[in-house]
Amino acid sequence: GQELWEKALALREKGEVEAALIQAGSAAEELTGGGMKVDSLRGELDRFSRARENYFKALELGTLAASLWRDGDAEGALAKLREAQALHAQPRTEKNIAELEELLKRQKEARTTAAAVAREADQLAGGGKLREALGKYDESLRLYSDPAVRTARASVEGRLGALDRKAAAAEAQRRIALNL
Repeated sequence: GQELWEKALALREKGEVEAALIQAGSAAEELTGGGMKVDSLRGELDRFSRARENYFKALELGTLAASLWRDGDAEGALAKLREAQALHAQPRTEKNIAELEELLKRQKEARTTAAAVAREADQLAGGGKLREALGKYDESLRLYSDPAVRTARASVEGRLGALDRKAAAAEAQRRIALNL
């Protein structure tokens, strides 16, 4: 029984909670059948139960994190994965945490670059270089989809369209005048 108990403890330490719990149950049966009092095992059995609860709570948090990640909430997913890892450490969870941290880092860099390009587009638009500004807005939006940049781009596109219509009307008037 003692050997089974040691194996159960080792499994629990490795994070193999389900196998550890089964082993602990078998070990407890053998030990108590051999005359050991259940009360002397109660503390360890309680720790096994808490480890099992933490394991299932971590699985639940991992599932929630995956859902958040799929829905585009990488920061929320990262928080849930960290919570899961604190309850029950797993190499796969640690890997997912590292991936999300890297993703968030790249997204932050993309937002920073996109903001700089959008400021450049704003300056071009302010200087009347509307076609160049549209190109910069498009570049910014490829880096990071920002609703404010989309709005600024639409405004410049509207101004450019109005100018094109005005130029077309002026050209039509010029042609009419030349034909008279």
